[in-house]
Amino acid sequence: MPADYRVFRDIIAARIATVGHAGVVYNRQRYTSEWDAFLARFKVTIDGRQQIRGWWLERASRRVAVADIDTQGSINWAHTFIVYGVLAFQDAADTDADFGDLVDDVMG
Repeated sequence: MPADYRVFRDIIAARIATVGHAGVVYNRQRYTSEWDAFLARFKVTIDGRQQIRGWWLERASRRVAVADIDTQGSINWAHTFIVYGVLAFQDAADTDADFGDLVDDVMG
């Protein structure tokens, strides 16, 4: 089934969305020619504060999982996804460390 990666993509995005403070989650790449418009896609209010915080997924590759070729002649595919995160930083508040904590929560 060629589009089975969509199922996995949606499962990953749904898992990320279960982290209450993850922010906006997209199951696909989100791009625009305007930086402000791109960041606006990730605006969210968390704990009463509007901020830039979110995630998107990109399928990086699909390959045959050679070790999993079964005796019936069907092929199992392995999909690799990249998960991107974005968070507005505040240098004085060391939000880089906060982002590291958030990554750990999301990747659980």
